[in-house]
Amino acid sequence: MATGAGRSRAGASGLGKAKDVDALLRDLRFGEEEFDDLVIEDDIAYEEEPNLMAIACVLTDKTFSTAVFEDNMRFTWILAQKVQFRDIGRNTFILQMTCLGDWRKVVEEGPWLFQNWGIVIQPHNGYSRPSSLVLDRLPVWVQIHDILEAS
Repeated sequence: MATGAGRSRAGASGLGKAKDVDALLRDLRFGEEEFDDLVIEDDIAYEEEPNLMAIACVLTDKTFSTAVFEDNMRFTWILAQKVQFRDIGRNTFILQMTCLGDWRKVVEEGPWLFQNWGIVIQPHNGYSRPSSLVLDRLPVWVQIHDILEAS
């Protein structure tokens, strides 16, 4: 919705920019031969999807079905948009999302479990090697009630 409104404004202002540039160039008093290599393009509205990535590692040495893992996590997360999983081996996956809210939910709202195994999820920039990330620590918050004091 918001991107559609932005595109219509960009198209309308693009004509105004071209006219302004033409007026400025006339005031500079260049000859025709200086314009031979000059190209002025219209504004282009790029529609690139955000590159919101994370690395997920299931903390187990046991093998499991990748399809079951993907289905289970999609069901657990209930995301607004699609998430892509890419298996990179050793129970580790690259996750790619297109919605910032979905990315924040997956990366920041854990800890997550799959078949009672912890899942470590770290943000990933898409360029660094996944093996350079520390994927053996799972942050948890623990509250213990009725602790006896030492005497």
